[in-house]
Amino acid sequence: MASYLTMRADELHVALVLSSKANARLVKVDSSAALAMCGVVGFLDHTSVPGSNLTGRGNCEEIFATSRVPLVYDTLR
Repeated sequence: MASYLTMRADELHVALVLSSKANARLVKVDSSAALAMCGVVGFLDHTSVPGSNLTGRGNCEEIFATSRVPLVYDTLR
């Protein structure tokens, strides 16, 4: 295995929660099951983004969806 693929003891991984529906209303994200899993150290959402949660041309796209999910596979808050 290449050395850059070797896992380290102090390494963290990120897993994104993606929408399975388009043009959907986001009511709630319950992170309690994920946070209860062994090895999970935190949960990131729109409040974790320093500054603005908006990106893209004209700052019109959210990094993490907050109330409406326009596309399938958008990142959820």
